[in-house]
Amino acid sequence: MADIAIPGSGVRAAPRAVPEHLYMLDVLRGLASLAVVLWHYRHFYFTQYDVIRGFNASSLPLYFLFWPFYEYGFHAVQLFFVLSGFVFYYIYSERIQNRVVSFYDFCVLRFSRLYPLHFVTLVFVATVQLGAYRTLGSFIIYRENDLRHFLLNLFFLSYWGLQRGYSFNGPTWSVSVEILLYLTFFASMLLSKRNLPIIAVSILIGLLMSYSLHSSFRDIGWGLYCFFSGGIAFLVSEQLKRQSALFSFSIVSVLFFCSAILSYIFTNFGLRFLSMVSLNGVCFPSLVLCLLLFQYYYHGAGRSFKLIGDITYSTYLLHFPIQLTIVWITTYCGIAVNYNSDITVLGFLGVVIGISIPTYYYFEAPAQLFLRQRLMQPRPVKVSKVLPMTGEGLR
Repeated sequence: MADIAIPGSGVRAAPRAVPEHLYMLDVLRGLASLAVVLWHYRHFYFTQYDVIRGFNASSLPLYFLFWPFYEYGFHAVQLFFVLSGFVFYYIYSERIQNRVVSFYDFCVLRFSRLYPLHFVTLVFVATVQLGAYRTLGSFIIYRENDLRHFLLNLFFLSYWGLQRGYSFNGPTWSVSVEILLYLTFFASMLLSKRNLPIIAVSILIGLLMSYSLHSSFRDIGWGLYCFFSGGIAFLVSEQLKRQSALFSFSIVSVLFFCSAILSYIFTNFGLRFLSMVSLNGVCFPSLVLCLLLFQYYYHGAGRSFKLIGDITYSTYLLHFPIQLTIVWITTYCGIAVNYNSDITVLGFLGVVIGISIPTYYYFEAPAQLFLRQRLMQPRPVKVSKVLPMTGEGLR
């Protein structure tokens, strides 16, 4: 293979070998999932549907350690969208444009990845909420748990603007938004092989939607902005392959730290829109690029922590059902729980992770494989070669 010249350096660098798996991005999405879990720890302080009066995040247990997650954990959802955008461009862009992956294939891959655990947790939460309503006289935390919202959740439509509020397994609102992003992405790949114009238009539409008065349309808008900012990160990564390692990593690292500081300043001055633009459109994508560049030169980096990434979807979908069950049982039995205790928050994290591990290995992964083998039998080899290599399905 021919060497690649580094522009302006007079030095020739060997082409970079592609890592077998993006372990560092796995770790990042795993940490993002745990950030959401800690952000939702405040659910334990809800009295029926509202946070108790006088609630202050700074009073939460182990605040000195978990304060970034308690205060800013909700931003992890936008990080998920950025990661999804980057990984989908990384895996699917050329394959869709070249008709290697059909729309049917794409739908089966997404369905098998997301739906089995979503369906099980939806039924579980519906059962617990029904039990809570009959024994306590009201639903717990999320109030919109009627047939209409069950059907919306059943078909991943829970946050498309048809809802009256959060319902059932509330955190899955972001999964509902991602379904829209996936469809938009696939359509954009068919429209043109010139990725940059499509990405630019999608980002602009996302920013315009973020001004909507409807909360779900705002969140869908930010989802578009984040997802296609991840697409920009992918295009940048393709260009950085032609540069020296030190130059690439230095530029991206400076961009990450500057945008993080800028986002923090905007937040402190109450400039939320500018903060979101900087954080989601520059800071998160540059963080992804930093980890990618690190992975390209240390292929095994993060391999020891692969489990964190593997159980991301399980921790994300299971943490609320676990919370719901705890609140229902303790309330019904009159058991007082000290949620301000350090032991309680660590115990909660331990239970979520402890249940997520066997859920992934004995249900989520087998169900995914079963569906793909049954629904994609005509081309099993093509699918198996494409997906396991790159951490497909980042949420």
